[in-house]
Amino acid sequence: FPADTGYAALITREAAKVGRRLAKEGVIGRFALDFVVVRSNGKWEPYAIEINLRKGGTTHPFLTLQFLTDGIYDPDTAIFTAPNGRQKFFVASDHVESPRYRTLTPDDLFDIVVRHNLHFGQTRQTGVVFHMMSALGELGRTGLTAVGNSHEDAKATYDRAVGVLDEETRE
Repeated sequence: FPADTGYAALITREAAKVGRRLAKEGVIGRFALDFVVVRSNGKWEPYAIEINLRKGGTTHPFLTLQFLTDGIYDPDTAIFTAPNGRQKFFVASDHVESPRYRTLTPDDLFDIVVRHNLHFGQTRQTGVVFHMMSALGELGRTGLTAVGNSHEDAKATYDRAVGVLDEETRE
């Protein structure tokens, strides 16, 4: 997040059209819209393929980013900016899992990310936040949102966090 700059504003505009229609029909609350975007004759073409009248898979990571940074998303530019003027990005999954993670507790997750300096730091406004930790013991699954100052930074932080979890749970 955000989507590729080549089509991010385009899908935001298409989602706004759907939102206006839903409001006209009396729908209130959140909705999630999935798109497939393809190149056609040198330009991006968005296709809305699914709508859910509920929170979607990106709702929690987006709200986490908003809460942690107090930033705002500009739908016209498709840029999320923190109050300090820095653009923010995230990579997230609610399926970070391994059978070995079943040995971890939520406290272990926090200890691991702090020990490896991966925790979200309010000063630097980057780092890792976990969610869905209740699935650790039974399924070895957790959710993870990695916040960075670029797409590459967020992805590298995400990959490093998963690598550290794997290393910490090796037998």
